[in-house]
Amino acid sequence: HQSNVGAISLDGSLALQTDQSAKGLSTYLVRLERGKQTRELLCADCGLGVAFSADNRYALLSDSNFKESKQPRRSIQVIDLKTRQRQVLVTHPELDAWGAGLM
Repeated sequence: HQSNVGAISLDGSLALQTDQSAKGLSTYLVRLERGKQTRELLCADCGLGVAFSADNRYALLSDSNFKESKQPRRSIQVIDLKTRQRQVLVTHPELDAWGAGLM
């Protein structure tokens, strides 16, 4: 079981933490407040959290439908942090999709 902080919001109030286990990658939304942190599951088996929008309403995920981290990440998704609805923004059947950002 490994854990990785993939992104911190511009204002420092939120972070995306991705845990890797035998079941795949699960991404958590971590609320960073003075003296305490709260962590809630954002999505299971959905990939790495890579960025926040400037207004903290959305996050980008680098999708991985594979069980091993050595496999390529082939799509970038946006997730609404309130509704948890996801939408694929970029995908390719062969090339990796990585390094996205939101403004």
